[in-house]
Amino acid sequence: MIMRKIDVVNAVASLIVLMLLVGQGGCGWQRSTESISASSSEMAAPQADGSHEMTRSASAEDAETADDVDLSKAGGSPGQVTRRIIKTGDVTIEVTDLPATVDQISKLAEDAGGYVSGSRVYETAEGRRSGSIEVRVPADKFTVTFRSLREIGKAVSYSEDASDVTEEWIDLEARISNQKAEEKSLLALLQRKGELSDIMEIQREIFRVRGEIERLEGRLRYLKDQVSLSTISVTVQELGEVGLAERGPWRLAYHLRTAWAALARMVESLVYAMVYALIAGAVFWIPLVLLILWIRRRRRAREAHRT
Repeated sequence: MIMRKIDVVNAVASLIVLMLLVGQGGCGWQRSTESISASSSEMAAPQADGSHEMTRSASAEDAETADDVDLSKAGGSPGQVTRRIIKTGDVTIEVTDLPATVDQISKLAEDAGGYVSGSRVYETAEGRRSGSIEVRVPADKFTVTFRSLREIGKAVSYSEDASDVTEEWIDLEARISNQKAEEKSLLALLQRKGELSDIMEIQREIFRVRGEIERLEGRLRYLKDQVSLSTISVTVQELGEVGLAERGPWRLAYHLRTAWAALARMVESLVYAMVYALIAGAVFWIPLVLLILWIRRRRRAREAHRT
């Protein structure tokens, strides 16, 4: 009986030990499974991050490529500035036939796509005829036209100048843009309801800004005209021999009439001056005359009293 109880106790103990062993094995297997899962997750996470980073890099490269394409379509690299140059020229030539030369200069200007903006022909005191012609031609035709004008006659002197107005050009465009933005803001404020004094103040500011815009735009239009069309001033001098041959006889009667007219104008001016002095100066000379008469009368009265 006792042996049977011992066997039962041993069997129960063995069963408990077996259950403990099985429980420990299950926990270890679970831990192993979790470790493997965690390792897999850690390995997968960097891979996912790497793929995301690669995708982002590819997108950045595509964006940079797109920017390069846009810049190429825009016509140049960023920071490139178109230079704005005003070209002017001045030339003095000697010719034998002044009227024919003036016509030739006009034709040269028209052939270049320009025009003659002004001309003046006069005769000097020595009897020589001279003229000054101002020509406006497109800027890209300036060099060719300037060379052709020098070759019309004997070039006594010539000079050319190029003035860079790029900085002023850009500054004007920026200031116009800012003024227009300010005008737009003021117009938006004007649409709101408010007191009459505020509305009048806004209107005055709008008028001021609009005037500044028109002034800046006028200056910019002038620069555009000067840049697109170059100015060449041509002084034409006719040779002395031709001028002396065309002087003709003496004009003594003409000069006598001119001298008599000058004398008459001088006498007329003198008479006008006396009239103004007599009337306008009465405020000064009438009291002076009265004072002189009073002094003389007092002096005579003293002399009479002494005698």
